[in-house]
Amino acid sequence: MAVVILASCAKEAGAPSSPSPDTSNQSKSISVYDQVAISHNLAMDFVGNHPRFNDLTKKQRYEYIQGYSDEHYRFTNDTDWVAHNDRMRWGIEIANSPDSASIILIREGLIDASVAGLVDSLFVIFHDAGDWDNETYMSVGDFKSRIAALESHINTNYTPVFDAVGDTANAPGMMLAACAVAKGSYEYWRDAATDSSHLWNNYTDGNIPKGLFGNIWHGIKVGAVDTGVFVGSFFGGCNNGTTNVPGGNLTTTGRIGCMWQRAGEASSGV
Repeated sequence: MAVVILASCAKEAGAPSSPSPDTSNQSKSISVYDQVAISHNLAMDFVGNHPRFNDLTKKQRYEYIQGYSDEHYRFTNDTDWVAHNDRMRWGIEIANSPDSASIILIREGLIDASVAGLVDSLFVIFHDAGDWDNETYMSVGDFKSRIAALESHINTNYTPVFDAVGDTANAPGMMLAACAVAKGSYEYWRDAATDSSHLWNNYTDGNIPKGLFGNIWHGIKVGAVDTGVFVGSFFGGCNNGTTNVPGGNLTTTGRIGCMWQRAGEASSGV
């Protein structure tokens, strides 16, 4: 049954890290990749805590999320509603056909063919995450395990670069950040579907039957939308041109904060 969501190199020595909130009186650090996902989910909480959340239109949620910021990321008052809806168009197409993600993004002129294999390796996990006919879905642990295998492949075979200070990443670094967004979003929306106290628990897509699996199915699709928009924005509006990397080679870079913003807008607008 087809269900469509409708909506208006050398291995790096070590990834940089940034501090996470200390909730146990112990010093901790998390990778900059995971921080992208953490801030993404906190932005979703920000929208969910709106006093009239259930009455907000999609455009009002899009406008409201612009007010979120933390010590790592902040929205830059994006007001281009038309461009947002265009991103939602191909983001939703990816969510409904995740096994065709690279084809869709190449058609839109949003990724370079050199990363098509990595993109497909990521989105096939979303494809496998839920079985509509049998009403089964991947556990968070299994989903993260599949993503971890891809992360290991990227770290072994590419040179991920993520400059947290300069807010730029090369394509392998962007893919590791996309993996983090995928893991964080999958867990966030699975929790939203299964926890009645979750801020987004009462929200579901009107085209999908209500009920536990319907909510989980919707959550899988939302995760695919925001991850797709994140990836597509690397070569799209968040492209930072070419930069010298170790070895003297020019490589395309993107602004992670810009991609993070667009993924947040997408996640809150599905």
